Amino acid sequence: MLWAFYLETRTLLYISLHIIDSANDSRIPSENYFTKGKCGHILISTRNSALKIHGNTGPEFCNVSVVGFKEAKSPLLRSSGVPSPWARDSEDDAMTVTKASGLLALAIVQAGAAIHSGLCKMKDYLKFYQGSFETSTY
Repeated sequence: MLWAFYLETRTLLYISLHIIDSANDSRIPSENYFTKGKCGHILISTRNSALKIHGNTGPEFCNVSVVGFKEAKSPLLRSSGVPSPWARDSEDDAMTVTKASGLLALAIVQAGAAIHSGLCKMKDYLKFYQGSFETSTY
């Protein structure tokens, strides 16, 4: 994303904002994707604590605690439209989907949206996801 701002002198200053999401693979050097120059912002979400060396503001990084599987199934059940109180079967199915998602918030909410829109049932989501992934790759 690139924003341009005119200064009072009418010179053009480019400020960039790069968002690198789920930079968890330590084999891929994230710094290769940083822009060169002095004007820009980079937001990295990662489970790789080694990347905090790139932080340069405030406490240099924001540590967000890890969400457990039990806590992660609640947003899945809510976003999928399962009425509460949740039945044990619904919670078990949600736990299976949550574990398969690797606790990635976007994956959990996306699963809930697919279930809520009637594309599949909670217990069938992993089969649905695998099938949609296979048809989208070539």
